[in-house]
Amino acid sequence: MPLQPTLSGTNVAVIGGGLAGASAALALADAGCSVHLFEAGKELGGRVSSVTDPKSGRNFDNAQHAIFRTYQRFFQFLGRIEAKSSVCLQNRTSIQLIWPEKMKFRKLKDSLRLDPPNHLVPSVLSLPFLSTREKLRLRRAVKAIVRLDEQQVLDADEISMTTWLEKHGQSEMAIRRFWEPFILAALNIRSNEASAALALMLFRTGLFGQRDAFDVGAFTSDLSKALGKPLKKALLSAGVSLHSSTAIKSIEWKKEKVHSVTSRKGTKEIEHVVLAVPHHSVVRLLQSQDALPSSAIDGVIEKIGQIGYTAIIGLHAIHPEPLLPRDMHFAAIIDEPIIQMFFDRSAELRDSEEGWIVSVPVSGADEWIKWEDQKFAEHYASVGKKVFSDTWTEPTHFFVVRNKRATFAARPGIEKLRLKHDAIGGNLHLAGAWTSNGWPSTMEGAVRSGLTAAASVLGIEWVGDFDWPNWPTAPSRDADDWPIIQVENN
Repeated sequence: MPLQPTLSGTNVAVIGGGLAGASAALALADAGCSVHLFEAGKELGGRVSSVTDPKSGRNFDNAQHAIFRTYQRFFQFLGRIEAKSSVCLQNRTSIQLIWPEKMKFRKLKDSLRLDPPNHLVPSVLSLPFLSTREKLRLRRAVKAIVRLDEQQVLDADEISMTTWLEKHGQSEMAIRRFWEPFILAALNIRSNEASAALALMLFRTGLFGQRDAFDVGAFTSDLSKALGKPLKKALLSAGVSLHSSTAIKSIEWKKEKVHSVTSRKGTKEIEHVVLAVPHHSVVRLLQSQDALPSSAIDGVIEKIGQIGYTAIIGLHAIHPEPLLPRDMHFAAIIDEPIIQMFFDRSAELRDSEEGWIVSVPVSGADEWIKWEDQKFAEHYASVGKKVFSDTWTEPTHFFVVRNKRATFAARPGIEKLRLKHDAIGGNLHLAGAWTSNGWPSTMEGAVRSGLTAAASVLGIEWVGDFDWPNWPTAPSRDADDWPIIQVENN
C-alpha cells in the first residue's frame, strides 16, 4: 500500500514526543508534511526513557522494558530510526521461571516439533508448581482462547480475566502461578482487576499465537541511548522541527477546527494537530478552551476522566559480581508479589566495568508506591539471597524509580472508555497507547496509535496489523541484520 504524499507542505503540529507522537511525526514527514513536534520535556521518548541517578551519575531506565517479536510496528519504527543495534532478540522463545518455595528452575520454551498453540506443551508439562490436573486443565483454557473471534474477545471486556479463567476451569493456584505473571507483566495489573478482553488479546496474539510471537527482546543500552539519540537524529533528518521543553498551553479553534497551538514561545498556525499526550493532559487541554466544538466533544472529557492509571516501580542494583547465571538473561519469579522478575542488564548493556547491573520491574505497584527505598532494598536482598544463594553479593548501589502514571488502568470496561483517533473530529487526531488501538499500554500500542493518527491526517486507509508502507519490515527469526540472543536447544 504506497503512501500518496497528497499533503505536501501541510503544516501539522504533533503534541507529545513519546513513541506515539514520534512515530506520527516521522510518518507524516516521510509523506511530505511540514511537521512541528512539541515536547514538554527535554528528551524524547515519553514513558520509554531513562533517569539519571544523582548519586552515581548513571542512567537507569524508568523501568525494565521487555520487547516481544510480535511488536511488529514497534520494530518497524526501530528500523526507520536506524536503531536495529539497540535491541537483541531471542532466536527462540525461552522464559526462565523460578519457584523459590522449592528452588525449582524451569524454562518455558517452544517445541520446534509442535505447531501453535501446542508448541509450549512439553515445557508446560514439566512445570513443578502446578499439579497434573491443573496442567491438563490449562489445555482447556488455551483451546477456548484460540477459538475466540475478535468480537468474542471484545465482549469479554466487561469481566475480569480471573472470572474468565475460572469459568474455563482454572484453579486459584493455576491463575496465580501461570496466568498471573504474564498478565501482570503485560497489562500492569493483576488478573482479578484486568479486562478479560485485553488479557485474551495478549494470549491470542502472543503466547499462543505465532510460534515466534513471544521471542523476548531487550535493549542493549539505557533507553536514552537506545531510543532517544537515534530518534532525534531520524526526526531531524526527516525535516521535523523539534521544539523540546515546549509545553503546549492551549489549542485555538475556529469553525470547529483547530486553527493554532500556543506555547510560552508563541503561537503556531497549523492545518492538522496530532494530540499524542497522556489522557489526563488531553483533558487539561480540552478544558482550557473557550471555543470548543461542543457537538464533537460531547462526552469525551467524561470518558477520559474515567480512565485511571496503574504504577510501575523500577528497582536497579549494582553488584560487584555476576548474580544471574551466565546463560540466564532474565527470570520470572513465581509466587513473589514484589520481586517479580530479575533482569541481568549487564548482559544487555555489555558493561561490567562498574559492576553487574540487575533490574527488577515491579508491575501493578500502586500499593507499594510509598515504600521507602531501604525497604525495597531489604526485600530485594531477601529474595535475591534465596534464589541466587551461590552467586549472591551485596549490592554496592541501589536505585529506585517510581512511575505513578506508568500505564492506563486496564480494568473491565476500559474498551468503552478508550477513544478512537477521530473521536473529537475536525482536524484534531488523537494518539497514545491509551487510545483505542486494540493493544494494551505497550510500546507496540503507542506506535500503532501514532501511525493510525498519521494515516488519518493523510487520508489513507491503514490497519495496524499491516506494515506501515515504505518502512523497514520487522525481523523474522532468520533475519541476519538484527542482533540475536542465542537460545540453546537443550
